[in-house]
Amino acid sequence: MTTTIEKTTFSTPTLSEGGRRIASKMTLEQTRDAQGGVVELEVSTNHWAGRGYQVSLTRAWVKGISRSINISFGEHTDNLSLNIDQHRPASTRFNRGNAERLHRAVVQEIEQNIDQWIAWGEQKSHRD
Repeated sequence: MTTTIEKTTFSTPTLSEGGRRIASKMTLEQTRDAQGGVVELEVSTNHWAGRGYQVSLTRAWVKGISRSINISFGEHTDNLSLNIDQHRPASTRFNRGNAERLHRAVVQEIEQNIDQWIAWGEQKSHRD
């Protein structure tokens, strides 16, 4: 991997068909290998009935149309649940506006600390 860190931003958020999931993606171009594989980060904001809002960050090794992730526990997992306490809406009931504000706040926070998240993305060890 290269040590050059390019500043980049997440894509425009996309809403799931049911509207309870919002996702934004970022491709880490500096991780692209000679075969075209690259690391992708995705922020996902979800609302679950009875549990409220949750936000996760997933890194995936993308090659063509295939994506691979390692779902495990501990430091090697490719899916992190993010602490949203400072952005959590007051109500746990679903509200699309609250979900969009939460998603936007978390994406902005990640982008402000992008160097550490790019470093985490570059640690992606599972490659086909």
